[in-house]
Amino acid sequence: MDYYGAYSSEESDKSDVDDEDQANLDFERTRRANCRIMDKEDKFLEEVVSYPFLWRFKHTQSLDLNTWCQPDLSRRTIGHFYNQLDEATMRSIQVGIGMNPDYSLYSHEKKYHFTRKQLKVIFTLAADWMSLKRLGANDYINELCWVASKIIFVQIGSRMNNYPHV
Repeated sequence: MDYYGAYSSEESDKSDVDDEDQANLDFERTRRANCRIMDKEDKFLEEVVSYPFLWRFKHTQSLDLNTWCQPDLSRRTIGHFYNQLDEATMRSIQVGIGMNPDYSLYSHEKKYHFTRKQLKVIFTLAADWMSLKRLGANDYINELCWVASKIIFVQIGSRMNNYPHV
C-alpha cells in the first residue's frame, strides 16, 4: 500500500512554509524584545549620566550590564559596600535601609564619601534597575544594596578592581 500518495505535496510544502513563517515570526519577536530591553538599558544609563556626581559612567567603556542581573547575595546587605565608603556614608546607608549603625565595619583608611542626597539618587537608580530587570524577588533589600554597590563601584573606578563581585 502506498502511503506517500495519501498526502499531497502541496500540503507538505504548505507545512514547510508555515514552519518557516513561524520561525521568522519567533525570530522577529525575539529581536524586537531584545531591542526594547536595550532601549530601556540605554535610557537607564542616560538617566545615570545625567547626574554630575556619577560622571565616570560617561567614560566607562567596559561596563557589562549583564553582570548586573545576577545578584551576589553571599554578603549581607551592608557588606556590599565594605571597605570602600567612609563611616558617615556607611552610617547613612544603614539608617536608610533600616539597620542600626554597626561601627565594627569601619577602618580608618581614606574612603569614598557620598552625601545623603547622592545616596538617595543611587538607591533610586538601583530600584529602577531592579524594576527593569525584575530583580528583588529573593531578598529585596540585599539585592537593592548589591545593585547600588555596582553603581558606586563604577563611580569610584580604580578601587572597583579590589572588589571581587563587580
